[in-house]
Amino acid sequence: MLESRQLPIGVVTNIVGIRRVQIVVEGQPDHAGTTPMDIRRDALVGAARLIDAASRQASAASGNPHYVVATVGKLAMTPNAANAVPGRVELTLEMRSDSNAVLDAFPETLMASVADDLKALRLTAGFTQLSRAQPTDCAPLVMDAVKAAADQLGYASMRLPSGAGHDAVYMAPTGPIGMIFIPCLNGRSHCPEEWIEPAQLLDGTRVLYQTVLELDRVLRG
Repeated sequence: MLESRQLPIGVVTNIVGIRRVQIVVEGQPDHAGTTPMDIRRDALVGAARLIDAASRQASAASGNPHYVVATVGKLAMTPNAANAVPGRVELTLEMRSDSNAVLDAFPETLMASVADDLKALRLTAGFTQLSRAQPTDCAPLVMDAVKAAADQLGYASMRLPSGAGHDAVYMAPTGPIGMIFIPCLNGRSHCPEEWIEPAQLLDGTRVLYQTVLELDRVLRG
């Protein structure tokens, strides 16, 4: 996001909450050659509808006004054979957002949106929760200090959420937290291709140092 907007500094507003659920789609396993299309109960077709709906739902909700992403990164099917109609699919849906309300409603809204499709396919589906982590807000005191530091050094900046988890989540109960972001090449992070230029690292370090000075000034009054 910072790279695409050609901004050197990001003022982090919060660290997103994460909710993971397991969705199970049930149909009927059958022979792929002897089962006509009109009588199949193909669980993978239903899972595909769910995955597409999750992507569309997250895209529609993101930025309006919250940060929202949804990912199906794990999928298992039975019988899992080239010559068998899938009778059961288990998939893991992960939702991330800076809004508890979004996380609360996302899977329920998703399942309701595909209910008619699944019924037409003669499938059943349900979900169970695997884990839940709450969004963590950065302290206005720290955000304002980062913004002031960037301004003092002549760096353009923007406020944005962190879509990844960070140790600051666990530090938040002990006191005010904040974070400073700098751009990564092609927006890639948490992968071997992640890359920053030395000059970008220097930008972030300068802002960090100036932020400490700004916080010292504000807190000392």
